[in-house]
Amino acid sequence: MGVLPGTDELIGTIGNLCYRTLLFAARNYDGTPNETLGSEVRDRIDEACTAFQDGINAYSTREATNAGIRLARFGNQYLQRHEPWSLTDSDPKRARQIIRECVQLVKTIAVLLEPVMPRKSAQIWEQLGETSSVQTATLDTMVKPPSVEFGEPSELFEPISDEQRDVLNEQLRAQRTEE
Repeated sequence: MGVLPGTDELIGTIGNLCYRTLLFAARNYDGTPNETLGSEVRDRIDEACTAFQDGINAYSTREATNAGIRLARFGNQYLQRHEPWSLTDSDPKRARQIIRECVQLVKTIAVLLEPVMPRKSAQIWEQLGETSSVQTATLDTMVKPPSVEFGEPSELFEPISDEQRDVLNEQLRAQRTEE
């Protein structure tokens, strides 16, 4: 087993959804579009909250974390399936709706991943324009509408090159040998 298993998923799933959603929202709407959540996204958020709570209650950090990762995976699929960038001219209301829902997914993911990724969750929270701390956010907080205005985001993760990964794997092997 190499170092940082799942890093690619973090970069590709969570980082991709957050960056694409917040960048599109900032550039096209200066933040969160004024639309309501549809039932599909609301149901997925509810499922993720339940899975997160179940993981916490079972003392399973892995299950709690997977709730956020699964929600990010859904968000990427949702964004790709509905292609709001192709609707901005032909169906602007639908484009706003999709982005509003994806911003809500990003907010929820920030809260769900805070216990295991506090700095990245705080970065997402700040990029969302939230004024409170993600550390004090509750499951109720994450279903409240996101901030109306926020600026362009920065990317959450820098990809790890093959060379960097090799160095980290070697360091991990050396640590294990010492133990």
